[in-house]
Amino acid sequence: MVFELKAREFDPRDIGQLQMYLALVNKHVKEKTHNQSIGIIVCKDKNRTVVEYMLEETKQPVGVATYNQRKNLPENIAKYLPSEEEIIKRLEKL
Repeated sequence: MVFELKAREFDPRDIGQLQMYLALVNKHVKEKTHNQSIGIIVCKDKNRTVVEYMLEETKQPVGVATYNQRKNLPENIAKYLPSEEEIIKRLEKL
């Protein structure tokens, strides 16, 4: 399985990039005994119609999903996750 996390809206070019990653995994990582590789793009937002057209001719199993922002989660779950500001601070330290 290949996951690609985008901190922005879906871009049709993301499908081509993911297909390249899947080709690399299939050629250099996947063994004959493994199940078929699956690609998942997780992004901030997407236009469903654009995604459907982009996936129509795809030969590999690929999905596009959006992630919920912390503010949209129930409080009993959100309290365990860092805020966007906390994530930015942590990344700046790297």
